[in-house]
Amino acid sequence: MDTLHSAYLSAKPILVPHYITNIILSISYILLKTLPPVCELLFDDCNLDLKEWEMLTFLGCIIVMKNRKQAAARQYISTVCLFAKVLAGYMFFKTNSAYGIIFAVFCLVQMIFFPEPVYRGPEQITYFRGPHLEEELERDKRITWVVTFFAAWSPPCVSFSSIFAELSNDYNLENLKFGKIDVAKFPDVGQRLDYIDFY
Repeated sequence: MDTLHSAYLSAKPILVPHYITNIILSISYILLKTLPPVCELLFDDCNLDLKEWEMLTFLGCIIVMKNRKQAAARQYISTVCLFAKVLAGYMFFKTNSAYGIIFAVFCLVQMIFFPEPVYRGPEQITYFRGPHLEEELERDKRITWVVTFFAAWSPPCVSFSSIFAELSNDYNLENLKFGKIDVAKFPDVGQRLDYIDFY
């Protein structure tokens, strides 16, 4: 019973509409192409041909290469689903352009109505502004700062921001603080501090 409960708790972040619909869309081509009687209605036969198997193998190679550095299961699933949906869309469109358009509409609807969940809880982050970051960080020597340099237009920065917010909420102490500075607005700070570590 405890094992089942712990498995549920670890899978709970993924059991949300965004990931469920993403996974369904990702495997939709394979399901529709191989499950009778649907495959008999939509396709000429109910088997994946050699070219489709080659594309699926290539997709597997890309997924392995792109996901080597993914830290969280949610990021891994998002990347896998992104590439799988692109391949499914291509295969639907190759089979019949109408299928490809319908699949693209489903993907668009999924993106609009089931966006990726992000952390929206409290955060303990100081947002630094201006070129005097070093002075602000050194103001109180008893405080250790964890500062992230980010750009609002960068997808990795956007995906990391919720993780950083959770960390700041969980680990903020009197002598450990979290901060952010937007290097798109203050590029000189990012360039000047590129190889400097603050402890």
